[in-house]
Amino acid sequence: MERMKSRLGWALAGALGIVLVLALARATVAGPLDPPGPVGSTMRTIDELVPSWGKTLTSSGGCASKRFTCVLPTAGSPTGEAVLDHETGLVWQRVPDTTLTSWYVAIQSCRDDFTGDRSGWRLPSFEELGSLQDVAGADGLPAGHPFAAGDTNEAFLSSTVDERSEGRVRARRLGGAVQFSVAKDGAIPIRYWCVRGGTEVASNQDPPEWARRLDGAGGCFSERFSCVLDGTAVLDRETGLVWERTAGPVTNTTWIFANEACLFATTGGRRGWRSPTIQEGFSLVDVAGGLPAGSPFLNVSGSVDFVSSSSRSGTVGQTFTVGPFLSAVTKTTTLSLAIWCVRGAGGDDPE
Repeated sequence: MERMKSRLGWALAGALGIVLVLALARATVAGPLDPPGPVGSTMRTIDELVPSWGKTLTSSGGCASKRFTCVLPTAGSPTGEAVLDHETGLVWQRVPDTTLTSWYVAIQSCRDDFTGDRSGWRLPSFEELGSLQDVAGADGLPAGHPFAAGDTNEAFLSSTVDERSEGRVRARRLGGAVQFSVAKDGAIPIRYWCVRGGTEVASNQDPPEWARRLDGAGGCFSERFSCVLDGTAVLDRETGLVWERTAGPVTNTTWIFANEACLFATTGGRRGWRSPTIQEGFSLVDVAGGLPAGSPFLNVSGSVDFVSSSSRSGTVGQTFTVGPFLSAVTKTTTLSLAIWCVRGAGGDDPE
């Protein structure tokens, strides 16, 4: 018996020795992705999480900042001709086109672009342009950014059609946060800035997708929901969308003006908010009716008509409830409506 105990002791000591050797070897080859703290830790830092519209990262340092990384290097631009925004996962041209042009030409020019020796560029939506704005930035862009955007008091075209007129599209001045609309036919030529991609997903992580079903019990600390932007918004991991945590109160307004309210929203100190589509609104509705049990949202009533960006025709818009029910409304009629803004990647594909 004593001999057996002795052998067992030596075996355990040998196993511990192997573990110690492996740990030391791990410490020696610790790579740049290791988080702060004990070498070999498997904890992930906030900077390693999936890029989403619910993050706020510092831009100080330009290409070497937590928010921005210069990508797509070429012989003429070894540091990169484009910039990856880790907050949204979008890739922007580092130097926007300064050509004054019409909307139709800008749409085609982005589709034909080969910045960084890559195609797949497009004109950004109005909300995506807004995601680059910093409400405190001197030039309307985040401090220390790596872009050569020129005078941001000059407007950039977006792909978003003005709901008040099918013949006009939205444009945005990043400096001063001024928005307006221009005629598609190019009566007033404006600059454009091409973007590429959507929400980036790390290869070792599960992507937000519409094929998942996660438990919402626990609110901000549930499997499905996480409160972000200092608690003012909620990331839904099922879809990757970021919602205002507190829905707006019911107010007498038109469908058109209710949609525009999200364009000016600065919830959590970030722009780029928009009205949800009918499908996005219903993505929060539990099959049994209402919001998922334990969800962290505030001021959301099952009988309230929330404005959506979806419409049936040029004069008819749609609203939804968390009932779920939907209804059609005349876009210019004053009604009792509530506004609940969402934030997330998604570009228009205009023709």
